Amino acid sequence: MTSPASPDAAGRLDGRVALVTGAGSPDGIGYATARRLAALGAEVAIVSTTRRIHERATELGVTGFVADLTVEAEVGALADAIAEQLGPVDVLVNNAGLASKASPEVLRPVAQLTLDEWRAEIEGRKRPDGLKIVARTRPQDRLPDIAYVFAPLKHARLDYMVQKAVEMGASRLQPVLTRHTQVSRVNVERMRANVIEAAEQCGILSLATVTEPVTLERYLGQRDPQRLLVFCDEAADTSSPLQALQSGPPPSRGTDILIGPEGGFADEERAILLRQPRTLRLSLGPRVLRADTAAVAAHSSASRSRCSLRRLPALVRAWVV
Repeated sequence: MTSPASPDAAGRLDGRVALVTGAGSPDGIGYATARRLAALGAEVAIVSTTRRIHERATELGVTGFVADLTVEAEVGALADAIAEQLGPVDVLVNNAGLASKASPEVLRPVAQLTLDEWRAEIEGRKRPDGLKIVARTRPQDRLPDIAYVFAPLKHARLDYMVQKAVEMGASRLQPVLTRHTQVSRVNVERMRANVIEAAEQCGILSLATVTEPVTLERYLGQRDPQRLLVFCDEAADTSSPLQALQSGPPPSRGTDILIGPEGGFADEERAILLRQPRTLRLSLGPRVLRADTAAVAAHSSASRSRCSLRRLPALVRAWVV
């Protein structure tokens, strides 16, 4: 068993300036890190929010500074003071006790983040106890009033369908159980996790609501009859979906977009759907697509149409066998 390398080994830091934040506790990681850097020959600066940092600096034989790193002006003053007394910082150990998180989550190197993306900070010290919003970095978006109503699919295909619905702007996901639905149990928590993942991926600030599964009859009985129901029906005459979208009734209280089970709706279910008020019966053409594929294809059709967003939001779901 070999002993740890001594400071005289390779990796010396003579002539380098190191800054360690969050080094106010003699039992903390920052304090131990500063001690090790000093042993390796670095000129070490340590910083915390209280004057006790000067006691730690005396114990370590380093230079101490007091600064609140959540205040931009104090960070600039700290950098100037270190540069004047010790020289430019070569090594930075960011060990401060406060954590910050951009909203929405930004996935890129820290050096590329703007200052505004760090202006949401977790309050508290050892045990953060709240979230304080310091400044708004972008306005809260508002999802279009689109309910995605669908007969659930199995696992991976359902995950994909939920993710694409969120990416394309659905504000509510409503599973419905029909006679030919192949999945009798729906993992609502898994759906919600997929909603969050898709929203983070696309930078969406608002989350779509996921409701508990209901039967088709119950859904139709409780929905607002003033909402537009987009019902893609394989029995409808094959025509341009773009023309159908343009000529359909405009939604006055939002849009419900229905995709049915892979086994198709029963005859009595189709009859009930066709009797619903403000229903747009739509055919996607002669091809039979998988349910999850048809959802994306239908949205593409709506995006190419000349229908204004006030008449029908650019999100369409299809029902296929």
